[in-house]
Amino acid sequence: MRTSPHLDHSHYLVTALWALIFAKCFFFEYLICNYAIPVNSALFIWSLSLLMSTVATIVYFSVQNGGKALHTIYHSLGKTWSVCGLIIGFISSGAYFINSIPTTILPACIALILSLGNVVQSIQIRKFRFVFSALGWSLCAASALLSQPPLHLLIFALSLTLFTAAPYYFLYRTRRLEIYRALRALNT
Repeated sequence: MRTSPHLDHSHYLVTALWALIFAKCFFFEYLICNYAIPVNSALFIWSLSLLMSTVATIVYFSVQNGGKALHTIYHSLGKTWSVCGLIIGFISSGAYFINSIPTTILPACIALILSLGNVVQSIQIRKFRFVFSALGWSLCAASALLSQPPLHLLIFALSLTLFTAAPYYFLYRTRRLEIYRALRALNT
C-alpha cells in the first residue's frame, strides 16, 4: 500500500535508524582507539555498516515509491539536511584523504554543523524539538572539543542517540499513534 508523501512518516524512523548506525560506528571507533584493538575500523566497521545501510535505504525507498529512491530521499531530508550532509561529507573526506583538518576535531565540527542545521530547521518549521536538538548538539560540540581523544568519539555517539535518534523515533511513534487513533475513530 502506497501512501502520500505527506502521510508517510517512515522517513522519521529511517533518520533515527541512520543516527543509530552512525552512533554504533563512533562507539566502536571509541572502543578500538581506547583499547588499542588491532582492527581496521574503516574496512570492518564504517564501510560495511554504511554500504549495507545505504543499500537498504535505497531499496526501501525504491519499493515504497516506485523506483524514485534518490528523489524521495532528497524530498524526505529537505534542503537543510541535504546541504548539511554534503558539508559533512566534504569535511570528512577532506579530513581523511587530504588531512585538511585534524580528525580529532572532526566530531566537534560535525556536531556544530548538526547544531546549525537544527537551528535552521527550528526557524523554518517553528518547532521546539529542533531547539532541543540544536542545544544538545552545541553542548556536544563543546564537550567533544574539550575532551581528550578518544573520549570525543563516545560523546559524539551518545549525542547521536540522544539528540537525533531519540527525537526522530518519538516523532515517528507520535505520528503513527495519531494515524492509528484517527483510523480507529473513523471505524467506530
